[in-house]
Amino acid sequence: MIKTSDEKNYRILDAYGVNDPRLEIPNEDLFVQYLAERSELINLQSEGQKKDLPLEISNTMAKLSARLAIPLKVEHDLVGILLWGKKKSDQDFTQEELDYLPTVAAQVAIAFSYARAIDILKKSQIDFAQQSKLAALGTLSAGISHEIKNPMNQIGMAIDMLKFKEKNHLYDQAAPEEFKKEVFESLERVAHDVKRVNDIVERLSAFAKKPKEVKLEDVKVEEVVGGMLAIIETEFRNHQIEVIKDYEPDLPVIRADYHAVEEVMLNLLVNAQHAIKEKGAGHGTITISIKKNDGSIEVGVRDSGVGIPAENFEKIFDPFFTTKDVSRNPDPNAIKGTGLGLHLIREIVKRYGGKIAVESVLGEGTLFRVFFPAGHGEQD
Repeated sequence: MIKTSDEKNYRILDAYGVNDPRLEIPNEDLFVQYLAERSELINLQSEGQKKDLPLEISNTMAKLSARLAIPLKVEHDLVGILLWGKKKSDQDFTQEELDYLPTVAAQVAIAFSYARAIDILKKSQIDFAQQSKLAALGTLSAGISHEIKNPMNQIGMAIDMLKFKEKNHLYDQAAPEEFKKEVFESLERVAHDVKRVNDIVERLSAFAKKPKEVKLEDVKVEEVVGGMLAIIETEFRNHQIEVIKDYEPDLPVIRADYHAVEEVMLNLLVNAQHAIKEKGAGHGTITISIKKNDGSIEVGVRDSGVGIPAENFEKIFDPFFTTKDVSRNPDPNAIKGTGLGLHLIREIVKRYGGKIAVESVLGEGTLFRVFFPAGHGEQD
């Protein structure tokens, strides 16, 4: 049995010969309390111990078809309970077997503890990635707002023009075919802009949605980059940033989590924008290259920004290291940062067997190169 995530119960993780494998024992149960306060096992084959045990404990063990129970503890925390039923031979456990059980219990307790720590770490990485992703979207909110407002304004103008002409009787003398043609042309423009807004909202909703778990799937990196650019290209244009694409044809897929690769690409693109904005040149370029490289897919993001000082090369991937503004500065032009973006990128890339490298010349720009192992679907 293992402690549940809310730490209120102990549930059966795996079992054989138990009548109700969904049975849960609450923390308040005397059986749990007894094991939490002790380190020795409960042995119902010992008549002396069975006689001294409270009836509630014996009844709980009977529900679990158990003859032996030993606490699984890590630093006095009862992380689980290990139970044994009767032997196939129906003979009692030997003293040698009983003496060996504490060693088994210690190993299982440590395994449970590690498993829980890994699970918490994975959930934390998802939470940090989500925060970083939404923060990056926040910095691009002006461009996103413009991307939605522009087609909405077009829709409003088309409708207002039809209403204006009708109100001022401009259609009274027009031939029916001319009137019909103008109305349907306006409706086509409206339908086009409605679809455009709907596509933007769907992309943003899918991107902002927090993934429930990390999973492996076939991912086309060029599609991920295209999705990110569809969201932020207007912001780039507003800041006079030209995007140059250099993709090799017939690229294989990689095996990764789609949303995790989105996180990598968004952070790299936002960092490139910030580097150009910090340089203050009024315009700049971001070059995105995707190519095959010795069994890997190499994604390069090069900016013409301010560059990275050599003394920061070893620090930029450290958590919470940032040269950006971390204060509550209300200035909308201040470049904000948490120091988590590049750290998360490195952790994500490592998780899928890849690596990341950086090259930079102060005052000229920076190139980030991300390598993902090519996965299924690779073409010869």
